[in-house]
Amino acid sequence: MYKKFLTKMKMAVAKKGTYHRFGHLLFIILAILLIVMTMAVTWLFVNYRDAMNQIAENEIAASTGELTEGQVREIINSVGSHIILPADEMPVVARLEDAENLKAEQAFFKYASNGDFLLIYSDRGIIYSPAKDVLINVGPTQSPQIQGSSVEVRNGSLTSGAAQSLGEQINAQPEYTVVGVGNASNFNYEKTVIVNLGEGDVSDLEEAFGVTAIKEMPEGEAQAQAEIVVIIGNGQ
Repeated sequence: MYKKFLTKMKMAVAKKGTYHRFGHLLFIILAILLIVMTMAVTWLFVNYRDAMNQIAENEIAASTGELTEGQVREIINSVGSHIILPADEMPVVARLEDAENLKAEQAFFKYASNGDFLLIYSDRGIIYSPAKDVLINVGPTQSPQIQGSSVEVRNGSLTSGAAQSLGEQINAQPEYTVVGVGNASNFNYEKTVIVNLGEGDVSDLEEAFGVTAIKEMPEGEAQAQAEIVVIIGNGQ
């Protein structure tokens, strides 16, 4: 009788220990699940909040015509793939909303369209078309009234600053107005190239550089809005 009692007691204690271990394990599992769920809810909340803030920022920018910092950086990077930009200056960037009125007021906007972007640096203005991924126009910030034929000078040589220097010389001539200075698609031009896209007389430029003007842009060169394009070569 006594032995049976001891046996039952041992079985009861063993069963109680099993229940206790099971309860402890269950508690740990529930605690881990609670922690995981808390982390998941927190992550979802943070991402939702950030998404809503971004949407609100974009909606405000769209309604006011302003650009977000990310959009400005993207535009500058796109323009920078076409022309060398000042590394130490942040331009004013604006989306053109009324291109027709701008065209009527300034010739600089002649080929601009709504949706294009205007970048204003201290020494130049740039119109960029994101739809076409091209520069519509580049010129001095204070664009002078164009007198005579419009000229764009591009540096296709290894001489740094050659386009700026030549542009100043050409601009000093009353029959020309330089509306843009920049780099050519490459710096491997052997001789200077003159492209007469208009109907004006360029015989003095032909004589100065000892070349005959052509009527179409060289392959690989971006189209120009100026009547005359001078691409400086290494042999001048």
